[in-house]
Amino acid sequence: PSNNDQTNTDQITLEQDKNQAIDSINNSLNNKVSEINNASHLTNEEKQNLIDQATAVADKAKEAINNASTSEEVEDAKNKGIEAIDKIVIPSNSTSKQEAINTIDNVLKDKIKDINNASNLSNKEKQNLIDQATAVADKAKEAINNATDATTVKNAMDQGVERINSIKVPNKVISKKDTSQNSNDVNQVEKTHTSSHANRKRVTKESNSTSLNAQNPKSDSNLN
Repeated sequence: PSNNDQTNTDQITLEQDKNQAIDSINNSLNNKVSEINNASHLTNEEKQNLIDQATAVADKAKEAINNASTSEEVEDAKNKGIEAIDKIVIPSNSTSKQEAINTIDNVLKDKIKDINNASNLSNKEKQNLIDQATAVADKAKEAINNATDATTVKNAMDQGVERINSIKVPNKVISKKDTSQNSNDVNQVEKTHTSSHANRKRVTKESNSTSLNAQNPKSDSNLN
């Protein structure tokens, strides 16, 4: 065969190698995208971010393949591209969900601190409020974990924070017995006050009477 024929054959072979290499890159990309989409713990935004990363790596690899001038360069560009795509790690946890859960945990921690600092409450009353707050927090975290997008995550977090904060810690818990005792105490104070006031009036009256007699003595000598 002539040199031209050999050149044409080499060119055809090179193009075939490039096509095969690009197919390999596309297959690796498709596998990575499927893996990303199957990561149900991630939000749609987080998935898309990873897909964009993988696509950019694949595009760069395909550009290197197309620019290659030999089959060896094609093979090298293909292998590097596949390796780069495989290196894209899918997180075991959603960053946005974890941040929202951390917020819920911090709000719950503050609420429990408020409850435990309420010295007027019994241990049983404190535990009841703590159980309520914990249940609200657990429900919020479940909603966050089940969310599929960033907006839903934020809404679940905001609602959880609001509901935990809405749990009121009473400043003073008054039982029926306490109320009755308080009423008796008030009545006793009023009675004591009334009696004391009456005594003061009586003493003042007697004092005035004594003073008047001293100023106007009625002796037998005066009458005579």
